[in-house]
Amino acid sequence: METNEYILPIEGIWNIMDNKYKALVVIGKEARRIFQVNPQSSDNPVVLAIQRFVNGEIAYEEAEE
Repeated sequence: METNEYILPIEGIWNIMDNKYKALVVIGKEARRIFQVNPQSSDNPVVLAIQRFVNGEIAYEEAEE
């Protein structure tokens, strides 16, 4: 396996949040925040955001409709 390949627990996302689209919005916002904090990092911000989401490290609130 090359060093740039990642194994991501995508199934874990769907276990955390029923709505896949809302989950992706949360992950996308976290990835953007990670990139803005350290744009020179060699780590992929999307991968980091997914890992943080699955590990429960991202705080988010679901808006009431």
